Amino acid sequence: MNAMKSIGSTILGIAIFIALMFALVLFIEGAAKVSAFVFPLLVTATELSIAICIAVFLPLALFKFTRIVSVWGFFVASYIFGLSVWIFGFLVTYELWGGSGVFVGMVLGFVGVVPMGIIASALKGLWIIVIELIFGIFLTYGTRTFAMYLANKIDLAAERAGQQSADLEILSESESQ
Repeated sequence: MNAMKSIGSTILGIAIFIALMFALVLFIEGAAKVSAFVFPLLVTATELSIAICIAVFLPLALFKFTRIVSVWGFFVASYIFGLSVWIFGFLVTYELWGGSGVFVGMVLGFVGVVPMGIIASALKGLWIIVIELIFGIFLTYGTRTFAMYLANKIDLAAERAGQQSADLEILSESESQ
């Protein structure tokens, strides 16, 4: 009886493993098709976001009263850039190394397809793609870091304003006595 339970458990484990692998293959194949469709739209969104960041959000960052608009604009743009570079990395990895390369990239962490795309491109001598992926990473994290820097400036200004108002209250109390 125990032998039958062991065999049943083993067969169930194998069936679950095969089902998971099948689902993973379907996910990778489906994600490749969706990514190929969405990527041209994301390229347009990225180009538009870069233009808006330079023409609108960067000048707004110079003024205290409009800085919060820049913070949110740069922050949202960083996610557009991140999604774009992730899908580009996914497509490069899938094109050069197939589903197994994407699988390894996913196992390394969901963002692992971008480094896998860089490695695959470098090994194939596709240096333009390597530069584009690295530029996308810097664009993503640079924009996000700049947004956090601006948010920190807003917090510091608010803290200083709060400190100044507290100092004025203390000063007015001491003068009234």
